[in-house]
Amino acid sequence: MLKIRKMDKFMLVVFMLLALAFGGLIIWTTTPYNAGVSPDSVAYIQAARNIVAGENYHNALEPPFYPMVLASIKFLFGIDPLISARYINAVLYASTIFITGLLLKKYLSSPYLIILCLVFIGFSNALIAPSLMVWTETVFIFLVTLFLFL
Repeated sequence: MLKIRKMDKFMLVVFMLLALAFGGLIIWTTTPYNAGVSPDSVAYIQAARNIVAGENYHNALEPPFYPMVLASIKFLFGIDPLISARYINAVLYASTIFITGLLLKKYLSSPYLIILCLVFIGFSNALIAPSLMVWTETVFIFLVTLFLFL
């Protein structure tokens, strides 16, 4: 059976708390006006709505994965892609923070340094800005972080 040290349990709890805090930051920031929309965002949202309506995905210039994620939420729960995008981004942002904590734990021994790094990463404009928009970058950042961890 796997033995988890007391410090490891503490660090996992800290990672979860930081992930929840930063995911909550995304929800709180996008609450007044919803997630930001750009011309690319309109294409993703419309593609997701078309997929759920049974129409073909006919945009060869935009990647299909993000609209399919938005469409699956619309199909399963009936939540419009424009609304669900902010929650998807918050979950992906929180997951990115958590996985980054696990990744840092592999290479750094100081828990204080790991927590400091996570706070700096969590407040990084390069990560927050795409998470506030309906863009594919949040999914990409999450998948790259997951790849690096695995």
